[in-house]
Amino acid sequence: MKSFFRIAGLVCLGLLLRAGASGQTVNQGAWMVGGSANFSVTSFSDFTVVTFGLNPTAGYFVKDDLALGGQLGLAIISTEGETTSAVSIVPLARYYFGSPFFAQAGIGLSSSEGRTESILRLSGGYSIFLNPAVSLEPVFSIRFENGFDRSTILFGVGFQVFLQRVEQ
Repeated sequence: MKSFFRIAGLVCLGLLLRAGASGQTVNQGAWMVGGSANFSVTSFSDFTVVTFGLNPTAGYFVKDDLALGGQLGLAIISTEGETTSAVSIVPLARYYFGSPFFAQAGIGLSSSEGRTESILRLSGGYSIFLNPAVSLEPVFSIRFENGFDRSTILFGVGFQVFLQRVEQ
């Protein structure tokens, strides 16, 4: 088992070094299409909430390293044997800081069981460019719902395809 983790660690290190060495800037006029998947477990004193989500994303780079776009959120939420679903739509902005690190923020609406709530989602991540047009992204997010009444911390993995990206 230790061998597996050593090999996985070396592969991850190699991908990170390759991504950092290639100068990842995303040019104005490029498109980003992809999404992420996330999983969270929230424990309260008398129950636990398990959430799995898929978040298709699209964005257009209005200037170098700054994309504006949107994200559709689809979630399955399980609490004490009951399962519900939620849908959200979130306009967003993503900015690359001396790429491959990025920050992303979005504010929108979420609907579940006939209730609609406002959401604010703040994310940060790292784009591991597998080639000039495709990246794999570990993403850490915090999601605030109904103002700041509830918050959820999420860790996810994203996959993006960049159209019309010029590698520099």
